[in-house]
Amino acid sequence: MTNPDQKEYSAEAILALSAAIERNENAFDWLTQNEQKELAALAEVILFSKNEAMEWLKNNHFNNVVSFVGALNEDEDAINYLMMNDGKAWAATAEVVNGSDNAQEWLERFFPHFEKLADAIIAIPPRRRGGFPSHI
Repeated sequence: MTNPDQKEYSAEAILALSAAIERNENAFDWLTQNEQKELAALAEVILFSKNEAMEWLKNNHFNNVVSFVGALNEDEDAINYLMMNDGKAWAATAEVVNGSDNAQEWLERFFPHFEKLADAIIAIPPRRRGGFPSHI
């Protein structure tokens, strides 16, 4: 089995994650049916603070995805982990959610699908800054 941290996500997969966070059931189903179960689990963590989904991500070594949750909680260690492990787009997305204009400009230019993900997370009512399960 390859290292899950080395998995690259297509723009289609990230856009499906964004749609799932916007509560589009078809997008959630697409994720689970197209070998993107970790992104479906991430949607559950973000939307519902599902500890079971977070544990599944940890147990299956999706460290970048787990660290993304930590980065949403403004955990500097998680952000640094992402920056050092091919997770710059994930780190920038978390930074946008947490208010960084510089990160937003970078995503707009290089990773617009991740900018859409940030927008979907920001739009969650009510926005639960710091309300995501711990990644540790």
